[in-house]
Amino acid sequence: MPLPRGARLGPYEIGEMIGRGGMGEVYRATDTRLGREVAVKVLSPHLADDPASLARFRREARAVAALSHTNIVAVFDVGSEGGTQFVVTELLEGETLRARLGASPMPAGETLRIATAIADGLAEAHVKGIIHRDLKPENVFLTAAGAVKILDFGLASMLPNAGAPFDSVVQTAALTEPGLLMGTIGYTSPEQLAAKPLTPATDVFSFGCVLFEMLQGQMPFKRDSNMEVIASVMRDEPFSRDDAKQLPPAMRSVVERCLEKQPAARFQNGAEVAKALRELPEDGSSLPTSSLDPTLLRWRAKRHFLGWFIIAISLLLVVLILVRNRYEVVDDGYDLRASDITGDKETRRLTALALHADSAGDRSEAIQLLSEAARRAPDSPLPAAFLASFTRYNGDRKGGERWSAETRRRMAKATSPYEALLCRYLLPENEGRMEMGLSTSLLDLRPRAWRLRLGLAHLHLSRRETKAALAQLMQIDVGAPDDRRLAIVLADRASLGDVAGATRDLARSKLTTRLALLAYTQARIAWSSGKAAEAARLYDSASENATIDNLLPVAIESRVLAGVARVGMNDLEQAQSAFDLAAVKAHDAGLGESELESDAFAAWVAGRRGDAEGLARRLRLAAALAEPGTTDYGALRLFAAREHLNVLGTTASPPTDEESPAVVTLIKARDAWSQNDPATASRLLQQSRSEGIDATWFSEEAALLAYDLGGPTRAFRADPPYPNRLRFIAIWELGNPRMGIAGLNR
Repeated sequence: MPLPRGARLGPYEIGEMIGRGGMGEVYRATDTRLGREVAVKVLSPHLADDPASLARFRREARAVAALSHTNIVAVFDVGSEGGTQFVVTELLEGETLRARLGASPMPAGETLRIATAIADGLAEAHVKGIIHRDLKPENVFLTAAGAVKILDFGLASMLPNAGAPFDSVVQTAALTEPGLLMGTIGYTSPEQLAAKPLTPATDVFSFGCVLFEMLQGQMPFKRDSNMEVIASVMRDEPFSRDDAKQLPPAMRSVVERCLEKQPAARFQNGAEVAKALRELPEDGSSLPTSSLDPTLLRWRAKRHFLGWFIIAISLLLVVLILVRNRYEVVDDGYDLRASDITGDKETRRLTALALHADSAGDRSEAIQLLSEAARRAPDSPLPAAFLASFTRYNGDRKGGERWSAETRRRMAKATSPYEALLCRYLLPENEGRMEMGLSTSLLDLRPRAWRLRLGLAHLHLSRRETKAALAQLMQIDVGAPDDRRLAIVLADRASLGDVAGATRDLARSKLTTRLALLAYTQARIAWSSGKAAEAARLYDSASENATIDNLLPVAIESRVLAGVARVGMNDLEQAQSAFDLAAVKAHDAGLGESELESDAFAAWVAGRRGDAEGLARRLRLAAALAEPGTTDYGALRLFAAREHLNVLGTTASPPTDEESPAVVTLIKARDAWSQNDPATASRLLQQSRSEGIDATWFSEEAALLAYDLGGPTRAFRADPPYPNRLRFIAIWELGNPRMGIAGLNR
């Protein structure tokens, strides 16, 4: 909410708002002590509680406060008032360089004056060991008096000591959501895009982009999409464009040197750029050069033309071969090209084979191939990142943590921005907004990466954003890929309401040749259509065929869902057998989450059948597998409290950061109910709802508690089968209400 006129932040009286950005608002204000006008930059309240945003805000203040130069906006004060974070700077009157540019070139003389001032400001920052990292026309201010000021050091990095490179990967991980590109695409240096260590030469590249735009009226690497811009920055020469205007040779030489791909080939800092600009004539024209007779020049050109033509043809053939190999797609799920994998040809081959094995369902083979790729290429980050993901979700948490640490160590060696982002995305510790941001950034680069789109759909699903999840799933072309995950795509579409479309597209997919996956998908569609008996039969078939094909996760998942289908048929005896068998198979396969869910479902069925001892025993088995901080842990706490079984202690541990306040409150409410304190339980339930519990996948547990407190029953669909599959227990209870075994009187 904007600050009202007259509000006070310490000694500063707030006036009108003069700007707004992603971090917050900027106000004209008066310093009541000195009677001078200043600018107050206020961090938005919703960002003040975010450690990354707050770190960036404070970091900008520290960076600029360390500088004192006529071409850098001055910082007067930094403070916090009533939870409001703010920075006080000099008040500037005028316009940004972006506003001055419009869409046409600037006069050469004016360009030279402004560019020299920017270079002087950068020189001061570089001397103090500060890299701006986000220089662009929006961050250059032209005052009404003609001064030039560099703004927004929010992404600035402090060099450890003069001359030492800055580790952009470490800094990015520490201060922002890992994997999000630092800087602005189109002005960001090649080494910044590749997440390599930075030096002041990265600002020189950004400066070159700004200088080019002032002289040409357009960005040097402007293309139709972010992906094409990034490719152009990494590959193209700025003056290779057909519409590039001619410049005086000396001026063009300065621009070209600023925009060299290799940092070592550029001017090394702002001081070197400023010196080169001052050697140009004030009107920006060319320096004197030695003249040659035009006839002599034409003769030389003709003499060398044939030789250069032959060389060019030879080079073109070599380049075509290299480009073909470099951009060969090695995995269509991630739209992964050979050039995205750091390492030699054999490393790329092993990685491609591993991903193919995983798509076929042989994750053990995939892990072995990736381990060999990681061993032979000790600096290649992508094999390590896939290992971190595959081992963690294969039940080996410690192995996942070990490979996550190894991935972070190797990250600086990534040779493409897509590789660096994908590595960060694959790290299993990513959650919530961080993973959502990474997915979006990756899909901007590779829109055809359907496995990333499936992941984004599941992120939306985790937030109970079912329409957004279905919209992502509908963008996946299921007719082309041959991958086991297509079963998930189609089955999830059915769960989210597109039964007819999923049925139609299943018939044209390659799943029709894979009996286990076909039966699994058909079973999910049957369940979503309300056909429990047919779903149970198809799940049994899927489990048998998956066992034969050695697709153990699919076999175990099918056994669990076969039990769910039989609960829907009210065949509790067969459901009990299915869940108990699934628990044994999951234990043997090391699939802890499936084992936990099977034990919990078997416990509920035992309770329904009047077997109190069987309920308690199975619930203890599930509790032994539950990890605090997970969704399953929170769901088990609620189930156990309703049954008056203290198998997980009494501390409410939140399942996820985004759900934690509401879920923790709901657990406290259920605990109060189990202690025969309905007044406290009702109050806490209402508090949980005000905190958003009904927008999560714990809404069913909240509805069950409301029923236990005397409210009406509610109907929910036991679909989709994730996230928080254990919510099915609450759905079953609401569908056929009963009190806990040692329940309270209503």
